[in-house]
Amino acid sequence: MKKTFKRESEFQSALKDQLEVPCGAVVLNVHGHAMQQAGWPDLHVVHPFWIGWLELKMDSGWLSKKQQAVCDQLWETRATSVYVVRFRREGHVMTLLRPDRTAVVSFVGVDARSLMSALGRALA
Repeated sequence: MKKTFKRESEFQSALKDQLEVPCGAVVLNVHGHAMQQAGWPDLHVVHPFWIGWLELKMDSGWLSKKQQAVCDQLWETRATSVYVVRFRREGHVMTLLRPDRTAVVSFVGVDARSLMSALGRALA
């Protein structure tokens, strides 16, 4: 899907919809409600290929100090996976990154199927 998003919430909604319907994932939206706890990633995804957390960012945005601390702690426990998914409006590029900013893979547009495939390979 080649779409330009004005806000991170629009990107989040589009990615969540793609993860759920075509990919068959169960997605818990942790961001944007009264029970939200500061620092936790935006989405928790449960899929046969991968279970973990996704923090979504737009353009050059990065994790806040609190988000970095939570993501580092989740990454270090190895009990669950956590990745940052950044969408750059210029070029419509979606990039999967580790919390240490190491890029795993990039895609053109919002491509949830390729994202799930990359996440599944990252666990292998």
